[in-house]
Amino acid sequence: MKYNLEKAVSKLSWRFGSDKPFKPNENDIEALNTIFGWINRQKKETINNNVLFAKLYIHYKTMNIRRFETTVLDDFNVVNNEMVKILKTPLNLFYEAFHRDLHDNQLNKLKEYSDINDKIDINIKEIRIGKIEVSSFLLEKHKGLENYIAYYKKENYISELKKEEVIANYLHCKKTFTLDYLSNKVGHEITEALNRF
Repeated sequence: MKYNLEKAVSKLSWRFGSDKPFKPNENDIEALNTIFGWINRQKKETINNNVLFAKLYIHYKTMNIRRFETTVLDDFNVVNNEMVKILKTPLNLFYEAFHRDLHDNQLNKLKEYSDINDKIDINIKEIRIGKIEVSSFLLEKHKGLENYIAYYKKENYISELKKEEVIANYLHCKKTFTLDYLSNKVGHEITEALNRF
C-alpha cells in the first residue's frame, strides 16, 4: 500500500478540491481504500477497547427485540430509540433511580403482603359461602369449618409483626443506603468489573 492515512486524505482532498471533473484512477481508488481500511480498523479497535459496553449493548438490544417482538427487518428503530434514550440519560439519574428502586422494593413487600392477606380473606369468604369446597378429610382433621378457617388463616396470613419487620428494614435501608453511599458502592463495583473483565 503506497498511502498512509494522511497521504490518502491529502490525495483525495486535492483531487476533489479541483473544479475540473475527473475520472478516478487506480491511485484514487487506492487512497479511498486506505481511508476505508482505517475506518474499519478504528471500528474494530473501538469495539475491542470497549468489550464490556459492546456486550451490554448487544444484550440490551436482544432484550428489546424480545420485548417489542421485532426483527432487524421490521420496526428496529423502536429498539434503537430505546437505546439512544438510555445512552443520552445523565449517569446521575441512573444512580438516583437505583437508589429509589432499592428503597421502593421494601415498600413493595408491604403491598405484596397486603395483597396476600386480601386474597386469603376472599378465599375465606368463598369457603364460608360454599364457592370453594373444603375436603371432608380437612374438616374432620380440624374438627369443623371454623377451626379449619382459623388454621388456614394462621398458616397463610401475613402477620402484623412481619409487616413491622418490613417497615423496620425499610427505615434501616433508607438510613444506611444513602444516595452517596450507593453511588460510591455501585461506582466501585463498575470499576472492579471494568478492571476484572
